[in-house]
Amino acid sequence: MTDSHLEQMAEANERMRRAMTVSEAAGHDYDFHMAMVEATGNTVLIRMYRVLSVPLRFYMEVGKSRSAQTVESHAQHQAIIGKLRERDAAGLRPVSTPISTIRAPSSRPSQNRRAIPSDIVPSGGSAMKLKSLALAALMGVAAILPVAAQEVVVKVAYENNPGEPVDKVMHRWADLVKEASGGKVALELFPSSQLGAKKDVIEQAMLGVNVVTIADAGFLTDFDPDLGILFGPYLADNPQQLLKIYESDWFKQKDQELRAKGIHIVIPNYLYGTRQLLATRKVEKPEDLKGLKIRVPNNPMQIKAIELMGATPTPMPLGEVYPALTQGVIDGVENPLPVLYGQKLHEPAKELSMIGYLTNTSLFLGGEAFFSTLDPQVLEMLHKTGYEAGLYSQEIAAQEEERILNEMKAAGVTVTEPDVAAFREKTKPFYTQFPEWTPGLYDLIQAELAK
Repeated sequence: MTDSHLEQMAEANERMRRAMTVSEAAGHDYDFHMAMVEATGNTVLIRMYRVLSVPLRFYMEVGKSRSAQTVESHAQHQAIIGKLRERDAAGLRPVSTPISTIRAPSSRPSQNRRAIPSDIVPSGGSAMKLKSLALAALMGVAAILPVAAQEVVVKVAYENNPGEPVDKVMHRWADLVKEASGGKVALELFPSSQLGAKKDVIEQAMLGVNVVTIADAGFLTDFDPDLGILFGPYLADNPQQLLKIYESDWFKQKDQELRAKGIHIVIPNYLYGTRQLLATRKVEKPEDLKGLKIRVPNNPMQIKAIELMGATPTPMPLGEVYPALTQGVIDGVENPLPVLYGQKLHEPAKELSMIGYLTNTSLFLGGEAFFSTLDPQVLEMLHKTGYEAGLYSQEIAAQEEERILNEMKAAGVTVTEPDVAAFREKTKPFYTQFPEWTPGLYDLIQAELAK
């Protein structure tokens, strides 16, 4: 191992020490973590971060209640990290501290919480912010460690289960990256929300973690409200028409503005599918939605669209939908057919209404803080192979939907072809509901679609 690698491991030791100090102060249980450290010594730094086992288990242990809460702001995280860097520069860290000398807290965390220096944690800091910082530090160590012959590792997180179209496309992308880089760049895939909810992963990406995740324009409205229009109901007549927007000068400008705000889009042309409605009751017309609680992703676009149709939108992570349907917490869910089927949601809900209200194009994105550190050739390769993966998603979307529709029917699902015009009429006011949009935005987008 080279001197450079040894220095990186020493720095990794210290980053781990800090992360554990912060998390112990928040009262977290590190028994499983320290057992690994005691058993394997410093070599755990390479193994645990190659497979991301510790950050994953850590997240699962301390992040269970996280979906119901929101971390306050990216600026707060950056302030904490800035303080840590200032302390580094002042020589306030023992870089040679071996990880194996760190003591695990006892089984009584309330009596074994270490105090964090007051100059690091901002006033009013909450336990949730400490969790997030610790997770970012844990995950971030992986980015600086050499992993076999690989020079770059990018983690890919998504909610979808193995075997679903998203998973298939990501495996194709991983193969393309391996081939194009000669094995020097690798994608590590984490399906089934293994790395947490979408917003949590995006937050970690913005802190510099080497991770990308699937999102859509609806999740980017906090950064640029105009992007929300791309997730409007019945906006385009077909997927090909809508995908042209992502090739336009208008979107390219938006892409650059997002980078300035910390978001880096890697795949702009992913076709997720057309979103249909699966419920416990038959839905033939908008009036049938009255009183129904329909699960939606936590973005204002879909919340507003479902509300205009007459239902009660109920945001929750995709991984929580099955038990929510089973227990009657919600009455239905909207999503493309491969997702509805892949999540087995047709088991508790047997009424499928083909309302086709949203052509769901998606993005795979990460943080500019990480991607700006990559060699330009590596970055170009990731973009090029990502675009090819996006084209593959478009190829398989229609095939998968037809196949899955037949399988859902065979599983006892009743398929209803409703009067789509009635649903379209109900959602017309959608495009007048967002005063924060640039004036004339809808007309501009319609002009782009007509090209």
